[in-house]
Amino acid sequence: MRKVLSLLATVFAVLALTNGAAFASQSASSTTRIGVSTGSAFDLVPVLGGSTFIVAGTVHSSLFGNGTFLGEGSQTGATSFTVTTVTVFKHGTLTQTGAGTNTGQNTATVLDTIVGGTGEFAGATGSSTLVSISSPTSNPQLTVVQFAAVGTITLAH
Repeated sequence: MRKVLSLLATVFAVLALTNGAAFASQSASSTTRIGVSTGSAFDLVPVLGGSTFIVAGTVHSSLFGNGTFLGEGSQTGATSFTVTTVTVFKHGTLTQTGAGTNTGQNTATVLDTIVGGTGEFAGATGSSTLVSISSPTSNPQLTVVQFAAVGTITLAH
């Protein structure tokens, strides 16, 4: 369950980088924004007791609208994990990698970094912090995750 929460947290951190603009700084070649994102996902551990996980869900960004994401991660320690997510928005995709920590029962925090993108996100840079809460289901390999993230994204023009 911790793996599921951690993976979801990472995925949502990626989404957080693309959310609402509270601050914008512009230059001739880029725009930097601080934003917040929210969403939900399913976290699946393909092999019960395994160290890998898959997370998939939806996100809402006030800057880029609604999107979907898919991520893959690995538990790297008793309370630590890594995750890579790809989020698809109307005008491009955003790829992030993250390092997460299970911070308590059914909670996790993920620190994400943008590592690639297409379309509007080509050449983007940034980072975010995502916090997630998970709820178990009747299937021990599946968890439902809710998340919120805050971060910055710099878009190249």
